[in-house]
Amino acid sequence: MYNQAYAQDYTLQTNRYTRHEEVAGLVAADMNRQTTQATLLPGGNGWKQALVLPSLAVREDAVLLDNSVSSRMLWLQLDSGRIWGLSYRGRSSLLGFRELEKIAQRLESVQQRELETLPDHLAKLFGWITCGYSSWEDLGEIAQDLVQEKLRACQNWDQRYQLTDESKCRAAEPFRQRFISGLAAFNTALDQELLQLLGISDLQTMIDTTRYNYLLHPIDKISTYRCQALQTFPLLRDIFASDTSDHAATRLQNWVDAGNPLLTGVADYCRCSKTIPRFLSGKGLDEIGAEWQGQLHLLTDLLGMLPPDHWPKDAGQWQQLNQWLRPVLFSLGDTRYRNHRPELAGWLQELAKEGYERIPQRLEKHGASLVDIITLPDFEHSLRDWADQVDADPEQAIAALHQYSILRLAQLSRRWHDWQVRIVGEAEPDLFANCPVDEDANRYTSWPGLIDTPWTHGRQQVVPLTTALMLKEEGARMGHCVGGYASTCLYFGSQIFSIRDIQTNRSLSTVEMKLSDEGFLASKVHVVQHRGLANADPTPECQQTLKAFLWHLRWALKQELVNDIQRQLRQRCDESRAFSKFVRFRTWSDNKINQFRELLHGYPALEELGMKASEA
Repeated sequence: MYNQAYAQDYTLQTNRYTRHEEVAGLVAADMNRQTTQATLLPGGNGWKQALVLPSLAVREDAVLLDNSVSSRMLWLQLDSGRIWGLSYRGRSSLLGFRELEKIAQRLESVQQRELETLPDHLAKLFGWITCGYSSWEDLGEIAQDLVQEKLRACQNWDQRYQLTDESKCRAAEPFRQRFISGLAAFNTALDQELLQLLGISDLQTMIDTTRYNYLLHPIDKISTYRCQALQTFPLLRDIFASDTSDHAATRLQNWVDAGNPLLTGVADYCRCSKTIPRFLSGKGLDEIGAEWQGQLHLLTDLLGMLPPDHWPKDAGQWQQLNQWLRPVLFSLGDTRYRNHRPELAGWLQELAKEGYERIPQRLEKHGASLVDIITLPDFEHSLRDWADQVDADPEQAIAALHQYSILRLAQLSRRWHDWQVRIVGEAEPDLFANCPVDEDANRYTSWPGLIDTPWTHGRQQVVPLTTALMLKEEGARMGHCVGGYASTCLYFGSQIFSIRDIQTNRSLSTVEMKLSDEGFLASKVHVVQHRGLANADPTPECQQTLKAFLWHLRWALKQELVNDIQRQLRQRCDESRAFSKFVRFRTWSDNKINQFRELLHGYPALEELGMKASEA
């Protein structure tokens, strides 16, 4: 059956795999008839329920595992009510109930400080190859491993052929759905009130065990205080489950456990007045926006810069605030250390004073956009360089710049960015005689990417960033310096990707990659850096998505595409070699200085600065 189908749809392993709907459907249908499943066990000695996968049957003293793969997943609800999810690799085809008892005893006695080393300890204790905490990616990987092993054991399957990633996912979907159904059955027996406090409405969800267990304290009074705190202030979910190394979070947790007034503790934690926590009381991410998850400090900073009558009054206004004011805070503020520039509060108030719905019309009236605001630091940097070239005081130039409204500054920023693009071909016209600007207008603002459309993995997607504008927007979203990487992509071959949440389109992390210079070697695609919000470390979920994306590129990249990318890169470098020399040794020519001075027309404080420097 397999040979007849794949002969039409599969090619040999020559890095040119194509889609094969018919074969994937046949494989998925055959896999669906297999007996591998997720087994839900009733209570035993030390646990209330257990979920084991991939399993085949239950014996009197053990669970029979599918031994075609070594990957396993185990979920336990202990007698105390706490839950644990473990993913491990083992050689045994049985998981005995006596072994489950020992695992439950060890998990029941674990201390907070042992959480990081617990998986390695369990692996050594029970002779497993590896062990870690369960994740959504583990479900998909186990299902895909099962498909590969079933095909490898099938005599009718030609081993020279291999499934594409897309077909492999489709064939593994029956297994994955069985595992998810087992997880849903496990979740049904949990405390539904606690799940609701954690914001979980879909039982087919892999629960964050740390947050769930936090609400289950051995002292009932403390558990009650914690539940009441979440009922009053849902935005504390991430803080309650945060690492105890965060002193401020630990102090707030202890404050709640002692039964002290909640709003006072939140105000102390966020370093704001009690008016802001009182306003946020009862509001969850579903109302204010999922992009604020884990960013309560910055949310209170933003509200603290606005008068209370400008605070959002409904979900629609929250959405507008997130669309217009949040990017300004992340690009012009200090999201890491919260040392925001003094002008920021006035700028935010200026944008919000006529209502959020009026912001786009006012920007359009000034011939500017939100991107021109969030890239204002780039213009400030250029202004400093120009002031230094004309022997003016850079700090005095910045002070003069900040005399103007944010809308006027956005207008100036737009003019400056347009000029930046224009001078590539105009700064030294003789250097670009063989590069007509009218034919290749986007040559210096965009570049070809390794993928054309976002690549999906679970609940996240990898979005290619192939223009200078997209980099600026990503830098504003994430609060790091990727907005200035356009030249790195244009002349040094970098490829930038944004890992985002599919439902909210919220940027989670940013990746810089490069291709090998040694011809087409897809395995040589390497990650230069991977950063989360404000240059923090990316989450484990983002790291798993990146790992899967690299594996996808290994097989999906076509040599023709790579050759075209490298050809265009060499062409841009050849055409701009003379200009690069000009930039290196004559960064500010007289012509460029005068053109920058012309940009400042209509801004008297800046014009006066330029005139004084010229006279000197």
